Amino acid sequence: MPAINANGTLSQEHWVNTLRPYAGMQKSTTSPEFYYWPSKWMCPAATKALGTTNDSYPGCNYMAYSYGMNSSGYPPSTTTGWRGLKVSQVVNPSAKIFMVDATWLMVSYSQAKAPNYYYLKGEYRDTTTYNVMTAYRHARRVNLSYYDGHVANRAFRDIWDIDSTTTSPFYASMWYVRKL
Repeated sequence: MPAINANGTLSQEHWVNTLRPYAGMQKSTTSPEFYYWPSKWMCPAATKALGTTNDSYPGCNYMAYSYGMNSSGYPPSTTTGWRGLKVSQVVNPSAKIFMVDATWLMVSYSQAKAPNYYYLKGEYRDTTTYNVMTAYRHARRVNLSYYDGHVANRAFRDIWDIDSTTTSPFYASMWYVRKL
């Protein structure tokens, strides 16, 4: 389910907080609280997420290391760090990737190239080069959801084809959520 705010926009940067009520939790006004979710909501193969705990939130792990929201086609961040889309701006929602297994709370098409990113670094994440990777945790495949709500399990060659976002048919058809 897309993280839809009261003003009808899809929240990209703070989906982890927007979705908390759907999991029976209160929204939080503080970071890092909104990143910590009960372990049952984590991908069981997300070892970095499951290994990241905080004594202030017993039984919880760091959700941002488990799943990521596709950021391709979202407008630039505002000064507050928030950006979003109207639901009606998502073109062909049954074909557009919404959420994936990931090493950070958002992902990009460029780091879906498994041999250069996830196959090379696994669950490792830094804040510069390996920061928004799709995580191929399930027999070298990724679980993902689409904007219409359906889910799938895909190999990297099913969702990534070439480096160029200007000429990639996959980028245009599956990743970039608005009209190019």
